[in-house]
Amino acid sequence: MSYPEVHIEHARTTCDFMNAGFVIDEYSDVSGECEVREQKNIIIDALRNHHKPRPKEEWVGGEILRQWEHTIPYASVQSQKWFIAAFDKTLEEQAREDDGHNIVTIAMHKLDTDVNSAMLWVANHCTDLEKKLLEAMEDVSQWGQPIDSQSERYFGTKGEEIKRQR
Repeated sequence: MSYPEVHIEHARTTCDFMNAGFVIDEYSDVSGECEVREQKNIIIDALRNHHKPRPKEEWVGGEILRQWEHTIPYASVQSQKWFIAAFDKTLEEQAREDDGHNIVTIAMHKLDTDVNSAMLWVANHCTDLEKKLLEAMEDVSQWGQPIDSQSERYFGTKGEEIKRQR
């Protein structure tokens, strides 16, 4: 389990959102631009008006995304605003079939390759970046005070334990 110490309600919000992503993709993949844009409008309305019941005849994604209300206790007002704005932009790009920001698409064009080879390249690239990050993190804890004590804001009191277990 990714988050073994998280409350069940918090875990549910993660699962709800993952499921919503699958639903959005399933419908948008077989829909035209106008229909996807209508789905996007329903989604954003459901996020902004989560307290209102969705119309019975509406696309199912509206009710699924209305479940966002379960996330609100765990997200600051500012992060909620940021998320809705970013999600709106992402869905608009999806409606236009603008996948130029997708790392797999970029790798396919840059490397002149197919989807599978691009995905392998992305996986290897991410592994390399992770390795570089972990190597760089070795230096972070050697800076001394006050930097070391400030890292407790991010890692809690288990900072040294996390470092040993990496």
